[in-house]
Amino acid sequence: MSPLRLPFLLAGLALVVIGPAAAAPELAPQDPVVDALLQELARTPELALPETPPPYHVRFLLLEGTHSSASATLGGALAASLDKPLRLLGVAVRVGSPDLDETNFDARWNQDGHELSLLPVDSHAPSTRAAAWRSTDTLYKAAVETLARKEASRRRSGQQEWPPSFVPPPGTVANLGAAEPTAGQAIEELAVQLSAGFLTRPEIEWSQVEAWTVAGRSVVMDTEGTLIQQPSEETGLRIVGQVRAEDGHLMTDHVSWLVRGPEDLPSSETLEAERDALIHRLEAWRDAPVLEDPYVGPVIFESAAAIGLFRHLLLPTLEGTPPEEEEQEGRGRFALAGGGGGTSQVLSLKRRILPSGWQVTDDPAADLSLPSAFVYDIEGVAAQPVDLVVDGIVRGHFASSTPSEMVGASNGHARAALDELPRGRASITLVSPDTTSSSRRLYRQGVKLAQTYDLDHVLVVRRLEEPAVTQMRQWSGYSRNDSPLPPPVEMVRVYADGREEPLRDAAFVGVDRRVLRDLVAAGPSQTATFRQEVSRWARYPGAGLPTTLTAPSVLVEELEVVPGSRAADGPPRVPSPLAPPTEPPTGP
Repeated sequence: MSPLRLPFLLAGLALVVIGPAAAAPELAPQDPVVDALLQELARTPELALPETPPPYHVRFLLLEGTHSSASATLGGALAASLDKPLRLLGVAVRVGSPDLDETNFDARWNQDGHELSLLPVDSHAPSTRAAAWRSTDTLYKAAVETLARKEASRRRSGQQEWPPSFVPPPGTVANLGAAEPTAGQAIEELAVQLSAGFLTRPEIEWSQVEAWTVAGRSVVMDTEGTLIQQPSEETGLRIVGQVRAEDGHLMTDHVSWLVRGPEDLPSSETLEAERDALIHRLEAWRDAPVLEDPYVGPVIFESAAAIGLFRHLLLPTLEGTPPEEEEQEGRGRFALAGGGGGTSQVLSLKRRILPSGWQVTDDPAADLSLPSAFVYDIEGVAAQPVDLVVDGIVRGHFASSTPSEMVGASNGHARAALDELPRGRASITLVSPDTTSSSRRLYRQGVKLAQTYDLDHVLVVRRLEEPAVTQMRQWSGYSRNDSPLPPPVEMVRVYADGREEPLRDAAFVGVDRRVLRDLVAAGPSQTATFRQEVSRWARYPGAGLPTTLTAPSVLVEELEVVPGSRAADGPPRVPSPLAPPTEPPTGP
């Protein structure tokens, strides 16, 4: 993993908590970093410009620990290795009042009241205080200007009533400890070992194995009296490969794991078997026929594709923090990005999103062994279980301390990178159908339904493209503006006799969240932990927030699947240097 991506990786790290939150002892009496930050936090009311108010709320989020990462490529070559301590500080400054402050407004100006700073890795109090002071001073000056623009924009909009900008947290004190640092040598050896399996696979044009582990603590403190320390721990492994078909089309696919500690990774034998299965899928993809004609009919999503379906279509509709306001340059425009033709995907309460009988719940503390789990969110609010969908109807949202017209207070689901406004987002989500069938019965139902479309087969999708991984080496043509559902990377035709025929180069069209209301059957469930992207601009590997989703395989009544539009530039003109040498021709 490139060291340049390290700050972004840690900025999106979840707060992983082990143990109950009942006890709330003070932090260690000698904690020079926290003490220095608390001293600087106490000075923030002194920030003031002429005829402007001081900040009414300031929050520091300290994230520190050890980080070890390694990247290996092309059959075992170590590309990068890193083993070092790191200390990051997220600063949030709010000016105005809880009814109206400068946050959640027009991010084009990059002045949303949040900033990420690198702190010195040694516990040098003056340097720590200086870094926090610079960030708070910079953010305060920008916040004063942004608040004035926001107030003027609201006057121009003509809208009379607005939800509050902030509901201050209760000011909780808790110490849940820290995670023990881990050694980085094992991570490096693992990356090289797994990459070596590609050495005898010349059909794989490019491969990369990335492994990382971070361990330490997070400490959130604010001017409301919050002071919470929690363990922060995550280990990740990603194996990526790329192949090219004879027609020049490229395919990049991966297999990955996101767990709490290195000991939670599968055994070496299992990891190697999964790597070999990835290689087999990529090589099979090269020989699969292209989808030549559009398909309209039932589609089964199973395995990783079932997770992807709910990840991309369901989770964004339940994020309750309101979209940021757009600056109004004249009257008659909507002030919220989500109002009338905006970009918000959130579905209102009491709207149907799934068939009758389906339930969706989320509990960040449901399994504290997961990297997506936490007891307190990034704003210091205790995580709460939430019933999001009841009998197919939206009844709740993921909520932060930035309320909306539908959700008036946080339910402990505020999540964000350190330099972003916290928003209500998923953590550990469970999607439960009313009834389930076996995979075999799901296939039979799909084939029977396909016959009503005069088809002798049903399409089964098993894996969807991961945009962040694909864009490491290629541009797939996938865009959220075109479809919220990425194209399939593993898809087969299934016939009535059970015969399967693989296909490649396809894409979904006309897909939106209404597809979820057309689920006619559900099969076995699967669970995956992945990084849920928090911005359409942040699709690099390592971006996003650890999220765990459990969802069933499903039969969708009708979808349109069309031939893909992958760029093709023909096969390489010279064989790969990893390919075995060819015998020269013999004879006259």
